[in-house]
Amino acid sequence: AILIAHLRALHHELAESGGGLHLLHGDPALELPAVARRLSATSVHLNADVSSYANPRDRRVGSALGPVALHAYWGNLVHAPGSVVAKSTGDVHRVFTPFHRVWRSTRQDPWPEAVDTPVVAPGADPHWPSGIGLLPQAGGSIAATRALEAWSDHVDGYGTTHDLMADDEGTSHLSAHLRFGTLSARHVID
Repeated sequence: AILIAHLRALHHELAESGGGLHLLHGDPALELPAVARRLSATSVHLNADVSSYANPRDRRVGSALGPVALHAYWGNLVHAPGSVVAKSTGDVHRVFTPFHRVWRSTRQDPWPEAVDTPVVAPGADPHWPSGIGLLPQAGGSIAATRALEAWSDHVDGYGTTHDLMADDEGTSHLSAHLRFGTLSARHVID
């Protein structure tokens, strides 16, 4: 249900600029190349993921795109996986404190530069799943920004309140926003 809230909000945000969410069903390695061909796209851009499902899926999609370039970005992470390593071994630290020290001193990659791209409206509104009840949290980047702003008022007490799940001020309420990409970890630390 939370994912649907985020997707609906994204669709509405895109619609404000004349676009919309293209909701596809099927094998991504078949569906995405078909859309790229239909739109005469020269590149496809995605938010990279490290899950055991995402890695092989993205390799298959990249292969199926053929001459269409696939660009992956680590928008949900501050640093790309494997980039925070011990200088002495080149391995990722297994203990938090030394890892955190290196994490804080590792230079962030620059944000991708914004480019003008044509807005492509979907042929029809997405067919949303039915039977979804009341959502526990508003979705989308606007709701994510509001949640971050609300949490920033309470962040100083986070060390003593983060385990108080029933207390609205105890936790950040940012987990779903971070997981579904409506808020980037880099925005949180900036």
